[in-house]
Amino acid sequence: MMGLVGHATRENSFRRRYWLAAIGGVFMLAGCTADNPAGSENPNEIDAAPRQVNFIEPVGQRSPYGNYLAGRHAERQKDFGRAAAALGRALDEFPDNAALMRRTFYLSLEAGQMTTAVRMARRLEQSGDKI
Repeated sequence: MMGLVGHATRENSFRRRYWLAAIGGVFMLAGCTADNPAGSENPNEIDAAPRQVNFIEPVGQRSPYGNYLAGRHAERQKDFGRAAAALGRALDEFPDNAALMRRTFYLSLEAGQMTTAVRMARRLEQSGDKI
């Protein structure tokens, strides 16, 4: 009698694994299909994340604070040329800001913009601040 119970348990275990594998396969296939939002006119339209917009390029009137933030963002993205340019635009509004001059100097050096770096170094030297 024990043998029959053990056999039935193995058979149930096999069925359970079979169904779990089948259900898993269905979910995997469902994940491979393109999304089509309900009620969408265009079947090729997918619900994707919005594309990244480049906020570093000058668009219309930009505030010096916006230029500073754009420069810091570009710096964190390792885009040193754009970072130096954006901070340079912020520096146009705050020409006496030594910390901003120093950061623009370092970013210009990192980007290989030697003329801008030399100009920033001279301005820092004239202001009496250390580089």
